Amino acid sequence: MDIVLMEFLNNLCMFIVFYFSIQWVEDIGGVESLGNKLLKRGKNEKLPVFTPPKQTVEALLESGYSLLREQQLIMETKLSKEYMKNIDD
Repeated sequence: MDIVLMEFLNNLCMFIVFYFSIQWVEDIGGVESLGNKLLKRGKNEKLPVFTPPKQTVEALLESGYSLLREQQLIMETKLSKEYMKNIDD
C-alpha cells in the first residue's frame, strides 16, 4: 500500500476515533459532568464504557475519498476564500 495512502488512512482513523470520543463524552452528560463521572463515582459504580467503532479499510477509503471530494469542491468554488474574506479586517 502506498505510504501516503497509509498515512491518510491513519489520520482518518484518528479523526473517527476523536469524533466518537466526543460523542461518548456527550452521551455520558457532556464535558461539565465528565469529571464527576470519572472521578467522583461510588465504590460499586462502574466507569462508563467507551466502545470504539469498528471500521473496514473499504469504509475508511470511502470516507476519505468523500472528504477529498468535498475539499476539492470547496477549492473549486472558492467558498473558503469567500468565507475568509473579512478575517483580515
